[in-house]
Formats: sequence, C-alpha cells, structure tokens
Amino acid sequence: TESISKEVSAKDKGERTIIDHAGNEVTLPEEINRIVVTDTLPLPSVLSLYLDSAEKLVGISPVSMSAAKAGLLGELYPEILSFFENSELNIESLLALEPDLVFYNAQNTELGESLTSAGLTAVAVSVTKWDYNAADTFDAWMDLLADIFPEEEEKAEAAKEYCEKVEDQIEE
Repeated sequence: TESISKEVSAKDKGERTIIDHAGNEVTLPEEINRIVVTDTLPLPSVLSLYLDSAEKLVGISPVSMSAAKAGLLGELYPEILSFFENSELNIESLLALEPDLVFYNAQNTELGESLTSAGLTAVAVSVTKWDYNAADTFDAWMDLLADIFPEEEEKAEAAKEYCEKVEDQIEE
C-alpha cells in the first residue's frame, strides 16, 4: 500500500516515473524547464534537435560546449553558446543552476549517486549498453526522451523511422 500511495501522490503532483538506462527508477517533475547534461556527448545536440531549441539546456559539459562552438549546433541554436563553462563538475555549481533534470553517463555510477544524494533528479543515459550499435543506441535515446517528454513522442517515432530507413539504405 505504501507504493500505491506514493504513486497516487506523484500523480497528484503531475509527476511520472521512468526507468533510465542504468535501470534506475526516476520520478520526474511535472514540468521540465531547466536541464543540465553533465558528461554524455552528443546528448546536448540530440536534445536541442529533439526539442527544436536549446532554451531548456542551462548547463552542458565543456566538451559539449566546444563541439557547439565549432559545429553546426551553435549556428542552429545560438542560445547554447551562452552557457557557463566549468572545466570540472562541481555539485554546488550544478545546484546553483537549479535544474529540473540532470542527464549523466550511465557508466558514471559515482556521479549518479552524487547527483541523487544532492537531491537532484538524475537520469542515466548510456552510450555503450547496446554494444556501440549507433542505431540501437539512438532508438533507446529516442525512447527515453519520449518517456521524459511525452508531448514530443511523435518526434521520437519519426526520428526512429528515419534512422531505420537510412540504415536499410546503407545495407542495400
């Protein structure tokens, strides 16, 4: 009964629970307006394209920032270039960004534990779980993003279909 009452309480607040790529059950806030991506490249690019904006991204890693400055991402979404850059992740600096959601690399379990211990909503994203198969990884990322942003689910399905079409063309 305790888990049922927690579920009802979460639904009353508009929250929902997902399973991330590390197998963690994560309760998401009703609204996600402030996102930090710690160490999962190229997630900032994928998120910006998925949401058709970088406005919700309030922090990204220095490596992602360098890629945004040097590549097309900074041209498509110039707002991404205004982020505060920090050479090393500092939980206090991260807390100051007041993120609704923090993505981290699923292999970095220590970081995941630090984020959740600090009271942050942390979602693990894997780049290796699917044996480095880019298409399978992309599909898994789209599924996870559709769980997190259900209002954008059609985009995830369209992206997965396009990926499959391209993969078929390559095989031919």
